[in-house]
Amino acid sequence: MAEFQVADVSLRRLNVAVTIIACAAVVGLGYWYERAHRRWAKQQHPLAAPRARLERARTTYRDRRALVTELARGIRG
Repeated sequence: MAEFQVADVSLRRLNVAVTIIACAAVVGLGYWYERAHRRWAKQQHPLAAPRARLERARTTYRDRRALVTELARGIRG
């Protein structure tokens, strides 16, 4: 009888491991799909191009402001 209990325990552990891996795969695929879908929906939005231009303008402004601040600090010594 001891042999069957050992086999049952190892089989249960294998089943648990396979179940956890399968659940993680399903959750991971769902997460990946959701991210891809949101990215696609964001690109398809009618205002996507103006938003992209606005974000580029903000980034350019921040970069220039940081450069001027750094140059001012360097000049001040």
